[in-house]
Amino acid sequence: MDQADNRPLLYQHEDGPAPMVMNVQDPHVVDGPLVDALANLTHVVVRQQMKGCCCECCLGCEMENEYHIDDDHDNALLIAKEHSSFCFRQCCCNSRPFVISLKTPDGREAFCFDRPFKCGCRCCKSCRYTINCFTGANAATPKVFIGHAEYVWSCCVPVIVIFDESDNEVFRLHGKYCCDCCYGYTFFIYHEGHNVGKIYKKHFMNKRTHFEVKFPPHSTGRQRGLLIAATLLIDYLFFEALNPVKDED
Repeated sequence: MDQADNRPLLYQHEDGPAPMVMNVQDPHVVDGPLVDALANLTHVVVRQQMKGCCCECCLGCEMENEYHIDDDHDNALLIAKEHSSFCFRQCCCNSRPFVISLKTPDGREAFCFDRPFKCGCRCCKSCRYTINCFTGANAATPKVFIGHAEYVWSCCVPVIVIFDESDNEVFRLHGKYCCDCCYGYTFFIYHEGHNVGKIYKKHFMNKRTHFEVKFPPHSTGRQRGLLIAATLLIDYLFFEALNPVKDED
């Protein structure tokens, strides 16, 4: 499958359709402070908010998710809001397509994540659950495709692979679990076979998830944005209340 075929159809903004996606092979491309700020952090904390819980609990309607992302000093860094179709949320649950915009508290968009609709068969690349990552509308080079994460086939443990904009593997995330109640509790981040970080889920009995993402040393702001995208994909696949994905085809 061509990389172009894996790019999103849903990347829309309030000011209209997104422009043509740029390729970032040019070494002179600068991401700017909104993206590069991540490169100075050791970890971030991703917390799902309680907004919409009354509708979900009382009416059974799946609502759009919202996450607050704090830096390693617990300062507010980014706010991630899901934009998705009501019908897709009710019918497809955690397999639904969506766009998530990551903005600073003052409203500047740093990243945009797009999840296209896929059937989830991991034996076929074009069918795998995928999340695409772009620089945001307010980045120095806006709306640039910088890579994607996809849920691939594996024998025993869940595996998510992160690719850069040229479809080269950057990181491989291996889940580790002891039973279904803590499925996917920790994902270890590997680069060229070495464990370089982890994505750790706290308070796993709580529907509202809370992740700590420990970044690999010397990873770029762009790569850390991809790891945040993979973290959100993990939440949708394994910790949404309805129909969590199991590690089987």
